[in-house]
Amino acid sequence: EPFPLTLAVAEYDRTRPLLDGRVQPDGIALKAKSAWIGEFCLRPVYEEYDAAEMSLSWYVMARCRREPVIALPVFPLRMLVHAYLFCRAEAPYTNPKDLVGKRVGTMRYRLTVNLWMRGILKEHYGVGPEELTWVTTEEEGAGFAPPAGVPLSTLPGRDPVELLLSGEIDALLWPEIPEAFRRGDPRIRRLFPDCRAEVEHYFGSTGIFPITHTMVMGEALW
Repeated sequence: EPFPLTLAVAEYDRTRPLLDGRVQPDGIALKAKSAWIGEFCLRPVYEEYDAAEMSLSWYVMARCRREPVIALPVFPLRMLVHAYLFCRAEAPYTNPKDLVGKRVGTMRYRLTVNLWMRGILKEHYGVGPEELTWVTTEEEGAGFAPPAGVPLSTLPGRDPVELLLSGEIDALLWPEIPEAFRRGDPRIRRLFPDCRAEVEHYFGSTGIFPITHTMVMGEALW
């Protein structure tokens, strides 16, 4: 008798064959469901499904709280996070050190892209999170509280991209490419003038392709 198992993942080229049934795992009666990618960053999906995609930062927080969830070494989403740091086109910033003392906007401090970027800024550019002023626009959720000593304020309901374009913040750390940048808005650019070279140097020196989502399952089922 096939083992019944529910699965939730975002729809990517690498998950679509499971979602549309072209791939059938042996011995498993799979019920696969797709959801918007952000859903896996906003709630404990391991309580709703037998296995699911999940934000890496949320998983780490859940394990630290000893919640009954286990990550599998399967990574549906990786992101070259250098490409997600933006500033206004006329700004003089070309290096993270230029942002010391400046206001960096983001949706939530706890997001995985932010976690990776803060680590990279600290380890590779010598800029600690406490040297920046963080401006968020959403409640953190997941029981998370930003560390003491990190300057942070929240502007509920504001659009971080608009905050950047209006000059209310100096830089933007965003989990996706802003629509304004996609459509070629001349007011916004990436912080790094040659972002591809920056990414290639980082990967060449570390071998790391940042994991932003992993697959998880409940501890009892595991």
